[in-house]
This record gives sequence, structure tokens and C-alpha cells, in this order.
Amino acid sequence: MELVALLGPSGSGKTKASIKLAKLLDANIFSLDSLSVFKYVDIASAKPTLEEREGIRHFGIDVLRPDSTKSNAGFFTTLLYKAIKLSKDKPLIIVGGSSFFLKAIINGLSIAPMPTKQALQTYKEVESYPLDYKYKLLSRLDYPYMKKIDRHDTYRINKALELYIHSRLTPTEYFRLNRPIKFPYKINIFTMGIEKETLKANIRLRTKAMLEKGLVDEARFLLKKYGDKIYPFNTIGLKETLLYLKGEIGVDELESMISLNTIKLAKRQTTFNKTQFETRVFEFEEVLKIYRKDM
Repeated sequence: MELVALLGPSGSGKTKASIKLAKLLDANIFSLDSLSVFKYVDIASAKPTLEEREGIRHFGIDVLRPDSTKSNAGFFTTLLYKAIKLSKDKPLIIVGGSSFFLKAIINGLSIAPMPTKQALQTYKEVESYPLDYKYKLLSRLDYPYMKKIDRHDTYRINKALELYIHSRLTPTEYFRLNRPIKFPYKINIFTMGIEKETLKANIRLRTKAMLEKGLVDEARFLLKKYGDKIYPFNTIGLKETLLYLKGEIGVDELESMISLNTIKLAKRQTTFNKTQFETRVFEFEEVLKIYRKDM
């Protein structure tokens, strides 16, 4: 089986393009998005509604509770294997903005260690330590591994710390003993071609639409039911809305902050995709050729 991955920054039109492509190919869609995987995070994730999905089967959407901590590369790999199995002979289109998960899937993942109850408790206690302290601690333990990680990269620092506590091995030692399992399917990767100014305009329009659809109410519901420590409140859209709900910013500032931070995110996503993947600019005809060799 050959898979197609459609990547692009937030606001580039991936969702509409993937649904149109899925209809042309009679394909299913796998959502590779770190927010759409959560239930009740609908507006902040720009998750396609049931109507917008137009009957196309989607995997990777509404899988986890908002307070879950399973949203990582290993979890998405498991979801992808299940989606491939359930899709049977149908093509599968991978679409989403969390392309760092795709990079991890392609590179292959090592089997995660099985932590003891004590290890789980220890990690829970030290996870709240200052990021700089954790970075320095890990650097003393495993400098060759940590020099590849930015000292502000919260996610990767916490994952390295978690691995060390759960396995009692430094990351370098652990990965030497547990080689990654290579992903067995070919993935044809395409990126959305969109002009920089057009993308910025799309992001501003999308931010305004999210607020009109009820982003503040969605955040208020999540805050009341799950508290402010859940992962979604660390993401663009909800983290700014949390500041608004706490009275730290006004509604005008809320909209401008979300737009500005999303534009910055889009720039990082574009750079990541360009530097980490061999891609082609997305064209319907090019993708169709993969599945229709007679074209």
C-alpha cells in the first residue's frame, strides 16, 4: 500500500483539499493533528464538522478525552496502523499540521519502556520542575543527546526526562539498545502551495470565524470540566482564550494574539516541512497518477 500525506501550515486549505481528493479516489482520511484527536476541542482545532466531511470516513478525530496525555508520536503511529487495517483496499490520505509526528513515524519508533508505578509517580512529580532545570539535568546525564534539543523545546525535554525515569537509561543508551522499527509503507508527501500574504489573510479570517462560532464558550466548557492544566490549553487559540477568561486580555487583543501566534506557527510549520521532507507541491493530477497508473 502507498499512502499520500498532504501537509501544510494552518490556514493553507488542507482540509478542503483532502476531502475533495478523498472523493475522487474513494479514499479514507487519517487526521494527523495534535488537537483534532481530542473530543470537545472542535472550534480551536478547526476540526471538520460531520457535514464538512461529506461522508468520508475520518480516522484520528475525537479519540481522546481532553485530559488525556497520550497524544504523542507513538500513539499516532498506533492509530495509523489501525486506520490502514480498517481501510483495507481503500487508499488512505494523511492530512494535518502536526508533521513532526509524521517525521517520527517515517523514521521509525522504538518500543516505549514499561514504567513501574514508582517511576510514573516520580515523573509526575518532576514534570512540574522548571524547564531550564530539567534541561541542565538531562544535559549532565546525556550531553550528546541533549545538544540536539533546543533548551526551550518543552515537549522533547519532557519526553527525554520521561524516558530516563521510566527506563533508568539515558536516551542515548536506550535508543542504542532499542532500535527504531521502520514504518513499512511508502508515503508520498505533498505540501500545499500558497502565497505568504494569502496565508496570513486566511489565518486572520479563520481566527475571526472561530471566535464567531464560539471559541470562548468552548474554552469555558473545557476549563470548567477539565481545569487549565490539560494539553489543549497549551496550544494556540486556547492558550490565548484562557488569558481572556482569566481577565488578563480583552476581546480585541484576543483576536489579534491568536492571529499573530498562528502566523508565527505557520512559518515554523512551513520551515519544518521544507527542511524535513522531500515533498512535491500538491496538485490533484499528481496524486491521482499514483493510484491511476494509466493517466
